[in-house]
Amino acid sequence: MLTKQIGQIIDKVDIKNMLGVLLGDFLGQGINYAVNIYIAVHFGALIFGMVNTGAAIANYVAVIVAFGIPVILSKNIVQQPNKAAEFIATAIITRLGITILALTALGLFLLFANYSDEEKQIIFLLSFSASLTIFNLDQSFDALRRSIYHSMARLLTFNLVYLLLVLIVVNKVEGAPVVYVVMSLVVASMLFSLTNLILFHKKVLNISFSFNPVLAKELIVEALPILFTSGLNVVYLNFAVSYLRESQGLFAVAEYSAASRIILILIMFDVAVMRILVPKISALIRIPSNQHWFLLSNIALYRALYAVPFTLVLYFHNEWIIELVYQGQYKSAAPLLKVFGFWYMGTILNHFGTYLYTNGYASRFVKWMTFKLVIFLIISITLTNEYGSAGAAYGLVLSEYIAAFALILLLVQAIRRKN
Repeated sequence: MLTKQIGQIIDKVDIKNMLGVLLGDFLGQGINYAVNIYIAVHFGALIFGMVNTGAAIANYVAVIVAFGIPVILSKNIVQQPNKAAEFIATAIITRLGITILALTALGLFLLFANYSDEEKQIIFLLSFSASLTIFNLDQSFDALRRSIYHSMARLLTFNLVYLLLVLIVVNKVEGAPVVYVVMSLVVASMLFSLTNLILFHKKVLNISFSFNPVLAKELIVEALPILFTSGLNVVYLNFAVSYLRESQGLFAVAEYSAASRIILILIMFDVAVMRILVPKISALIRIPSNQHWFLLSNIALYRALYAVPFTLVLYFHNEWIIELVYQGQYKSAAPLLKVFGFWYMGTILNHFGTYLYTNGYASRFVKWMTFKLVIFLIISITLTNEYGSAGAAYGLVLSEYIAAFALILLLVQAIRRKN
């Protein structure tokens, strides 16, 4: 029965695109995670804490340079495919200007920040790498149902080049600092962005790089709620690391990150699924509202098919996983991994929020995200001050389930109004 219901949501083209995304993300996350394991084991907890602090700040930069535009772009392409080329070209140029401003602001911040020179270098390089996503066009590939091309570019350029460069640094440069490893990521990201842009232009849609200022203004204005909610979300996901860095130190960041990095591998399944489903959720506005709950609830069941087993494995085998991954180090991260498993399970309803935004309830979605962040900050700060990195993990889980309950109530109200 469930298979038949899923078949009404996802067709063969979607499955092919999803598998392509999953393959690219699996290899990409796998290589990236292998590099992080290498840093954690060979450079030690202090450097590992620096890298994860840098990654957290890079995520803040990434959400600024995205500016919410990719989500609006995806929706506009689905609804007005004849204007796709103009939308994409204007979006790229607009985001390029935002990126220059964001990196300039980051440079000024680092100039006066109380960080070591090595940590400043790591932060800026990771942030620069994150800013290159303006050329990735991943959601435009998804909206045009050509995700397989994006995954091919990721597989053949970013993944392989990154792995090759890291191997060269590790094996050929004796005593190489961690900054060299981070620079490998930057070079691979630059090559991937260039290849991705060329591949989109040649294989998916011919882009003439003309700038439409009126359209740019419309994109920015329409994207502001997404920027706001994306900002709330990036704070939600990265605040713990930032707060641990300032309140508990880099070793606490390393302990927390040793567990949370494993969860990032699992999230790749959600990334692949949601990249395919977001355009479909956006298109629900075209079908009778009495079918919306059926489709959304079955998407949740579909996501639970892999989330539940993952959660159980993390709960019962957390010590073994940490022991295996970090070669006997970071044993104190095992209890945190068990906690993060429950957080992962709680995220299977997040697509309800996507529905609210794309189907005329953007203000409710913004209110929900604000509520979620406020609850998280209160719980996280309180528990982190009391219990350190373990408190930060528990804060994430508790706020996720409280927010999920509130989201269900909002969704039920929204669908009842439509009916």
